[in-house]
Amino acid sequence: MKVKLSKIWDIISTAVVLITILYVIYLALPLSSPPQYKYNNVSGKDTTAILGDGKYEIFNIPSDRGSVAMNTWVSDYVSHEEIMSGAEKYRQVDNIAYITGREGFCVINTDTNLCKLYLYNMTDSPVRHTKIVNDNDVVYLESFDDFTPEEQKQLKKTEASKCDYSTFFIYSMLLLFIAIPVLIITSFVTFIYNVFSYILKHIRLHI
Repeated sequence: MKVKLSKIWDIISTAVVLITILYVIYLALPLSSPPQYKYNNVSGKDTTAILGDGKYEIFNIPSDRGSVAMNTWVSDYVSHEEIMSGAEKYRQVDNIAYITGREGFCVINTDTNLCKLYLYNMTDSPVRHTKIVNDNDVVYLESFDDFTPEEQKQLKKTEASKCDYSTFFIYSMLLLFIAIPVLIITSFVTFIYNVFSYILKHIRLHI
């Protein structure tokens, strides 16, 4: 039984090493160029999603610093405005993005750039980062009921989802920074040990 388990672990460790090498090659040699957006968007570590032609971006979801931002061209540069801070959850169904958070609700049509916002507090205050913008594509609603029945249904479903920063973010970070490195390191050590054992075995046979 010990021999069988050892062989199984050897297979797993070798597979992990090969997958890791292939993944590094994949990152080093991208097969396609990144998408081009109207607003020269560049996806970074804080970017959750770039919507449609790049007019809207979602950042840091899931986390406690989530936000929805709007981009507009001003002369020869892009103006970046945070139109909803405190965003906590995000789902996209077909071409519609649904965002919920501590400040309210947001629905964005990625085909038409129409953005519907219902904010609990429409007045700016020192503790809020949200900016009230004057844009033809951004519509501010007076109540949650002003969303269509389908939008209300999807927003409630988004809000009730378990994929929030308090659970998903913590466990994903735990997996990313602990479990995966430990598995990769262990697999590499096992792989190297097996290679050296194989070499030493054949050297002894020829002595």
